[in-house]
Amino acid sequence: MKTQRVFRLTTLAISISLSFAEASLAEDISPKTTSFATPTAPAATPATVFTQLPLSVDYATVVPIMTAPARGAPIKNGSVYIYPNLMLGLGHNDNVLGTQTNEVSSTLLEMRPSVVAEIVRGGDRYTAQYSGDYGHYSDSDDDDFGYHDLYLAGDNHFSTRAALGWRIGYIKRSDPRGSNDTAFGSEPNAWHAPVANVLFGYGAPEAKGRFEVEAGLQNKRYDNNQAITESFDVNLHNLAGRFFYRVAPKTRMLFEVRRADSDYSLASSTLDNDETQYNVGVTWDTTAATTGIFKLGHLEKDFDAASRKDFSGTSWEGTIRWAPRTYSTFDLTTSRNTADSSGTGDYIINRNVSLAWNHKWSDRFGTLVSYGTLKSDYEGVDRADDTETFSVGATYDMRRWLRLGVNLTHTDRSSNQLINEYDRNVLMFTVEGTL
Repeated sequence: MKTQRVFRLTTLAISISLSFAEASLAEDISPKTTSFATPTAPAATPATVFTQLPLSVDYATVVPIMTAPARGAPIKNGSVYIYPNLMLGLGHNDNVLGTQTNEVSSTLLEMRPSVVAEIVRGGDRYTAQYSGDYGHYSDSDDDDFGYHDLYLAGDNHFSTRAALGWRIGYIKRSDPRGSNDTAFGSEPNAWHAPVANVLFGYGAPEAKGRFEVEAGLQNKRYDNNQAITESFDVNLHNLAGRFFYRVAPKTRMLFEVRRADSDYSLASSTLDNDETQYNVGVTWDTTAATTGIFKLGHLEKDFDAASRKDFSGTSWEGTIRWAPRTYSTFDLTTSRNTADSSGTGDYIINRNVSLAWNHKWSDRFGTLVSYGTLKSDYEGVDRADDTETFSVGATYDMRRWLRLGVNLTHTDRSSNQLINEYDRNVLMFTVEGTL
């Protein structure tokens, strides 16, 4: 039971972290309707996203650390299990470009194929994963997209105390329209990046103490609009160490240090900077209904260039899940962090709050309602943005392998600089199938 509690907390933290990354992509295409299991938040991706809770070591269930999740029935080929998945979407975006004036409204056709190949050997799990996202706008061909994620990952459990998760991959994306201050050409700014992450933990779930070490890298390179994007090619390197100390059967104190280095490729760039973060927090699983984590810390952001102002101040991250019923959950998420400038100011201070309600009305029918706010203050210039995102969606499982979905997302950004204001409504109908 102790291991299962740690796993439940770990799953919560990872799902919330991923939801922020998904939201940042949703700004230029559509709401992420593949799964309603995680809340939608405004687009605010911190420079570093780490696993926030201790790893779970569970040989019976082979708990994922960094390997890909799998849905549906597999195709078996020897010791390899293959899980295909396909989502088709039809919808409408009433402000594709994310602008205040000259709005472009368009129908969107979308296809998301994915496949996970899995090998399980004893307590170890290995996956190879491909996820694609292809979209066509009927009235804005320049904004058609084709995104690709390719990952090879492994979870290795050496004992009941020691576990290692690792992942290497390649991603190809584009900057969402309206999501930053980088000028766009006729097409969105496209980029690619090799990525790698590793996470090692030592200490049994029921032990008094446990520590983790984590590292990651991403080398981001733009593929078009070079006159605009050349200065934003960047190498990101992350390192973190954390220690968990059990103060009660279901409560742990958390001590964490993070380091994130941003090295921009252009020699004349003034964006090179280092971030160091010191966090103290707590994780808890006090009842079957409530789990959570909260970290309060001090963040220092130091630029190599004297022309840019450094940052030193408070940061935090928090996630609470309340499940009054097994079929109904509420997720509250909050954070404060910094982000590198994308063309305006020295850097950005982002503050997020989001609340989501996920309810299963029956074995087949479920709904998700979420609301989030993002406050962005630009250091060095007179600019402050407030972004509100409201989303409501539903899914219906016609068969074990066939899911229908509908989702409506409204985004409204206000600013003290009127040119940066816009609102957007995206309605999507989806069909998702597995084996």
